[in-house]
Amino acid sequence: GGGAGGEDGDGAFALLSTYGADGGADNFASGGVGDAGEQRSAAAAKRKRRRDAKRAQQQREQQQRRQRQQQQQEQQQQRQLVGDLAPDVAQRSMAMGSVGGGRCSGGSDGSPTSSTSSPTHGDGGEMGGMRSGAGGARNRLQRASTIAGAHVLLAQRSLMDYVASQLGYGSLPPKDTGLRERKTIYDTVIGIPLRLEQLIFFTCLRLLDSFLELFTVLPLRLALRSMQSPTSWTKSGVHPAQIFDALNASIVAMTTVTLYYADVSYLYHFIRGQELLKVYVVFVMLETFDRLLTSFGSDAMLAMHLRTMEVATPHKGVTEYARTLSLLLLDFSFAFGACILHSFTLFAQAIALNVTMNSGSNALLTMVISNNFGEIKSFVFKNYDERKLFPIAVGDAVERFHKFVALLWVLTETYRTRSLEDDDGIITYEWVPLFVRTIAVVFLIEVLCDVIKHAFLSKFNGIKPKVYRSFLTLVCKQTVNPHNQLIYSHLKFLPQVSAALFLRAVGHLVSDGRLLGTSLQYRFIEYVAGFLVLVGAKLALGWLLVVHAQWVVARDAGVAQSDAHSLESSPTKVTQGSEVKEGARAHAD
Repeated sequence: GGGAGGEDGDGAFALLSTYGADGGADNFASGGVGDAGEQRSAAAAKRKRRRDAKRAQQQREQQQRRQRQQQQQEQQQQRQLVGDLAPDVAQRSMAMGSVGGGRCSGGSDGSPTSSTSSPTHGDGGEMGGMRSGAGGARNRLQRASTIAGAHVLLAQRSLMDYVASQLGYGSLPPKDTGLRERKTIYDTVIGIPLRLEQLIFFTCLRLLDSFLELFTVLPLRLALRSMQSPTSWTKSGVHPAQIFDALNASIVAMTTVTLYYADVSYLYHFIRGQELLKVYVVFVMLETFDRLLTSFGSDAMLAMHLRTMEVATPHKGVTEYARTLSLLLLDFSFAFGACILHSFTLFAQAIALNVTMNSGSNALLTMVISNNFGEIKSFVFKNYDERKLFPIAVGDAVERFHKFVALLWVLTETYRTRSLEDDDGIITYEWVPLFVRTIAVVFLIEVLCDVIKHAFLSKFNGIKPKVYRSFLTLVCKQTVNPHNQLIYSHLKFLPQVSAALFLRAVGHLVSDGRLLGTSLQYRFIEYVAGFLVLVGAKLALGWLLVVHAQWVVARDAGVAQSDAHSLESSPTKVTQGSEVKEGARAHAD
């Protein structure tokens, strides 16, 4: 019994030992799992701290790199400022800057701060801010040292060095210095005036051709049309150009008759009795009305021409035809009113010129010249492109032609009054040289003002002389084109106004017997001879203008083709070729 009890006790002890060993193993395993989780969280926190520290270190390195670049730039500027004059003083200024930077980087007691201490997790931004502040202070000290070094250099330069530099020639500028300015000067002085005068001269001849057409070709066309039978009119119909010619001739006739009975003496003495300032205001007002009425009158003539084409087309009924005819009469009244007002404006300008040229004082003549120079101020200091420059150039040509007609009227009126004052009937010409000299001065001042205005207007806006050549080509194309003979559209010129003033001057000479004889037979012969001379002059002038215009258009077309061929053969100039094509397309538009 005792042995069995001992065996049972040993078995129970073994069972308890086994159970205890299994439970301890389980407890150890659970404790090991908890320790592994803590280790993983600690490792993650450590890696995060490393990343934060590395990121802070990178930020500090980037900031230091930017500071070094800024310091290098400032040092380079400092060398450029003081290196050529005194290198030793520049080195001293650099040393002063480095010493100031070293002191600034230290602590409050002068000892340098340690930059190798590793920052904690929360003090990285504070250290970066302190270092950025120290870098800014160091940069400010370096700038101050640079300025101080420059002052030292200026102070150390002696009087003898300055005298030697003034007596010497110094270093030569680069070879390409002044090339653009020289090209601009040559364009301003030579190129633009030459091209401008070519354009204005051809345009004035074109205006003269349309001016002579009213006395020569227009009466012949009306006479040939009136000789046809009425049956031919009903068969072929009425052409719009015939209606426009009839209305145009009626406007010239009525304007001339209205201007013929105007009292010259009243206007002459009214202008002459005014003060100098009032006469100047009168000149300015007349020039302003001249430009306004030129624009309005040309538009009115174009509207009347368009209405003539509507009248000549077939209509559906009598009501529509009557409405179109009434609108034509309304457009005719607008055109006639514009021509009447414009003719009186030009007539008043001619009388004002007569007052200034016949006055004993040169104050009025000086005032007229100063008025022309005032036009320069109103145009030069403004921005213009090529599209706005063409109406200005053409307007100057129209203004110059009006001035020529006004001076011609002044010459004929002076001749008529001087011959009437002679009681013996003997006409003396002692006044002619002085009078012609005054006319030449007024006209040359007008030309000079136009040249100065366009030269400096082109200089300030970067416009080349070739632009005026393209303007001349455009006017020549309009001259060659037979379907573009309306001068009101592209040149804004009313030949009826100048024709009325010219006919008034010639009519007074004929009525006074100063131009033709008293016999009716001789007058008729002289009328016919004068008309034939004008017809021949008009036809010759028109033919020469067309021939010259064709030559100019062909020349420019050949130049454009040669430029395009050279650009196509050269692959390195493709961009320039595109620019030339775009410019040609713009001028064509």
